[in-house]
This record gives sequence, structure tokens and C-alpha cells, in this order.
Amino acid sequence: MSLVGDEAAGHAAGRATTDSEPRVRTAAIIVLAKNETPGRTEVLARLLHDQEWPVRQMAAGALMDIGDVAALPRLRERLEHEEEEPTRTAILAAIENLERRSVR
Repeated sequence: MSLVGDEAAGHAAGRATTDSEPRVRTAAIIVLAKNETPGRTEVLARLLHDQEWPVRQMAAGALMDIGDVAALPRLRERLEHEEEEPTRTAILAAIENLERRSVR
């Protein structure tokens, strides 16, 4: 990865947790999912608790895509409290996918 990619992903991580616009947070999730930035699993896991369900849904999908089984406890915890069906579906898909990866 290039230094520019690392810097962009790092900036996205900061924006993802602090920007007031949901569309900016979701754009940052896309960048985080595509760049192996240290701490990205933790940033995405925190976004499972975002106030906007589409952001939570996208964070769950990104956690599934990056394949870090360390996210499983956070996904399971969020599933217990998630009320929005599209987000529950994304979280369940992420859990199932990561569980399959963990037994390989």
C-alpha cells in the first residue's frame, strides 16, 4: 500500500468517528474496508453503535468483508440490541461469514 493510501484511510477513520454527516461516515467505512489501516476493526466495531442504522449496517458489512474474526464478539453484542431489520440481517451475515472463517 502506498503512503497516500495509508494517510487517506487514517483520515477516513477519524472522519468516520467524528463527522456529523452519516454519508461522510459511510464513505469513510468504504475507505477503511479497502485499506489495511491499523485499528480499522476497532473503528468499524465502534460504528456498530452509530445513531443511524444505515451506518451500522455498512459497518457490519465492512467487518464481514475484511474478515477479522476479532470482530465477532462486538457483532454478537450489537445483534442483541439492534432493532432495525436491515442492520440485523447484515450483522447476522457478518457473524455467519466470520464464524465460517474461524473454523478453517
